[in-house]
Amino acid sequence: MTSSKFLRPHLSFESLRKHAKKLVRQFAAGDPDALARVHAHLPAPILPLSLRDAQLVLAREYGFAGWQDLRATALRLEGKGLEWAVAEAERAIHDNQVDRLAQLVREYPTLLSWRGDSGESLLGFATGSFGDSGHPYREKMFTRLECAGFLLDAGATAEPPVWESSISARARGVLELLSRKGVLPRTLDVLAALGDNDGVRDCLESTRTRAGGHAAAVTHAFFSACRFQHKSVAALLLNRSIELDPALGERVEKWRGRSGFVDYLAEHQAVYGSPWQTVVVNELTAAMHANDVQEFSRWLQREPDLLGASNVGLQVELLEHAACNDRGPFIARLMELNPALKGKRPPSSALEFALEYGNAHLIPLLTQIWPLPDDLPHAAGVGDLARVRGWFDEGGRPRLRIPGDVNGAFR
Repeated sequence: MTSSKFLRPHLSFESLRKHAKKLVRQFAAGDPDALARVHAHLPAPILPLSLRDAQLVLAREYGFAGWQDLRATALRLEGKGLEWAVAEAERAIHDNQVDRLAQLVREYPTLLSWRGDSGESLLGFATGSFGDSGHPYREKMFTRLECAGFLLDAGATAEPPVWESSISARARGVLELLSRKGVLPRTLDVLAALGDNDGVRDCLESTRTRAGGHAAAVTHAFFSACRFQHKSVAALLLNRSIELDPALGERVEKWRGRSGFVDYLAEHQAVYGSPWQTVVVNELTAAMHANDVQEFSRWLQREPDLLGASNVGLQVELLEHAACNDRGPFIARLMELNPALKGKRPPSSALEFALEYGNAHLIPLLTQIWPLPDDLPHAAGVGDLARVRGWFDEGGRPRLRIPGDVNGAFR
């Protein structure tokens, strides 16, 4: 098609977008020139004229087959060609269009090494999960293995966030792909996630002479093995953990034994600090779900460290869980045991959760720690009619607080 206009270097893509919007308005107003322009390229346009059709008209006026081609050229002239290519590549990955992705990489080889402001990459986009990928269907929905394979073959570099996020999301297919491509390091957590018994055993043996500084790596790998249901690997790592921390072994043996401990953590994916603390918090949560205050109390009394200053965050989580699930007796019991959060009053959403889930009757329990904010939503949430009325004048109009007034005076 012969171009009726020339795309000038100084004409920005943003200007083209505005021109398309202007064409929509002019066409709707019956402007003769706009009508002629549209009908020249769309003999039977669908009315009312859409922005998409206006963009197509504009693109054809400049001699392009479609808006995307015009957009690409305009951004190249602006020096933003790579920015466009990244957006197109992400779209191709989302749609699992390997051929389109390959075309873009041929035209823009720097896509393989591109990094966003937060360090993101196209390989990370292709392998990333927006949720748990422990089931093959979910992994297929979240990740794009064919695109990831192409990017790796084309020379994209797999950096630690790629496999770390895959381990966290239980993306088994991604890890297997990265392993086949030979881009995974033979670190303890990676070997554990892959279920490599021999590799884990060799790695543990090579680090046997290390002091307690190795404990954190063993714990991390243990959770990785449990996350992927590699129980034999988890057992190896648990044995090493107990070598490093005999007190853990005593607790494990008194509870369900080593195999029962591994089975339990393979079924409970949420992690709360150490392996034993994870068991404790999961059991406390389970007691809440079962509405078993006695079992809840037993675990708290058995594990007094959970009430200390180092576990304030977990105490907050328990209260927030109780607020969501209408478990007043559990809040009261935790308060009776004098947890460290009573003195610290850390930030929490417990009050908001109680109101959001229709459990306003729990507010008096929670305000032992967090005072109720003096605002209209909280006054309405607890049904305090007098306080609600105070936010409106005699005519029913909102009354505004005087900024900075500590006494809460109104205008």
